[in-house]
Amino acid sequence: MAKIRLYKKAENKKDKPGWMLDYYLPNGKRKRKVFWGTKSQARDRLAKIQAEIWDIKQGLKKRIRPDLTIQELADKYYKYQDNLGRSPLTIDRIKVSVKALIDIIGNLIIRKIEREDIEFFKTKRRNKCTAGGVNADLRHLKAMFNYSYQMNHILQSPFVGVKNISDSKKDHGVRFLSKREYLSLLQEFKDYGDTDLYDIVRFYLYSGARARQLLPPLFTWNNVEQDRIMLAGMKQSNARFVIMNDEMRSILESRRTLSEPFPYDYYNIYKRIKCYYKQCGIKDADMNTLRKTCGAVLIQKGWDIYRVSKYLGHSSVTVTEKHYVDLLEKDYKQLSDSLSEEFDPTASYLPDLSHEEPVRNSNKK
Repeated sequence: MAKIRLYKKAENKKDKPGWMLDYYLPNGKRKRKVFWGTKSQARDRLAKIQAEIWDIKQGLKKRIRPDLTIQELADKYYKYQDNLGRSPLTIDRIKVSVKALIDIIGNLIIRKIEREDIEFFKTKRRNKCTAGGVNADLRHLKAMFNYSYQMNHILQSPFVGVKNISDSKKDHGVRFLSKREYLSLLQEFKDYGDTDLYDIVRFYLYSGARARQLLPPLFTWNNVEQDRIMLAGMKQSNARFVIMNDEMRSILESRRTLSEPFPYDYYNIYKRIKCYYKQCGIKDADMNTLRKTCGAVLIQKGWDIYRVSKYLGHSSVTVTEKHYVDLLEKDYKQLSDSLSEEFDPTASYLPDLSHEEPVRNSNKK
């Protein structure tokens, strides 16, 4: 007989109480699972589980496979995503998340995975990855386990109630390289004779390209025209053109003997750049920091946000404002100060207008 009891009280208004759901699986094995939410929500969850178990017993649903492991589920999920027409790059990113999960909690049978296992994964993964990276893992893995639930592999996803990691760095604006950091990075490339990284890092900064947009298969010699390059997105409608400056043109000309402008694997380049960051003492930076640096420099040089948004290929100006809010607020402060100085009534350079007639609306009778 299914039962429900209080597992843990909520310590404050933001927290949710925990309820122990006690029920029996179709094979007669007793199952206990903690649900976080209100008592009414816990009852609804238990009722749904009981209904599914009843359907399985009546043959209305397939019996859950007791031996499906994370890797077996993942293999099915990859094929499912491929049939949906997902990009190979997207599937590769899912594989990274799956590998990280297996490395941390093991290749467990999926019906035995609890929320505590996922919370443990979050903690351990955060030690090797940024908050954004962990949240991307959680997003991909949650989708995979939701697929497993829909396919009747599990009665409930272990990701229920699991929250993303809050990224406190977002509260302090976008992370971009200072001029000193940038120059030290280039010098490090020169010292090690790494001309490949020297070229591609500068090209990222000049073009404002996203991490994969300068690498095969998205970027080939077919993307290079006489005076501009095309940066392709995951969808054809997201493609944008960037006018080449002399430095960009010179970089490409020096690489004409190669099969592609930058014939490298994404993960190889990612690890190499991170290694150089570490050697230069540059913290909290990754490949996308180069793109953010491009936008930051343009804003600091005084280019308006609309042109910067267009150059970076943002979906809207709102996205640009969100990324560079700190720099923009500084600019707005300077604009405000300029107005204050210009219209200061005590300033000696203001003309004396007391003898002039006020400007009136000519349409007013």
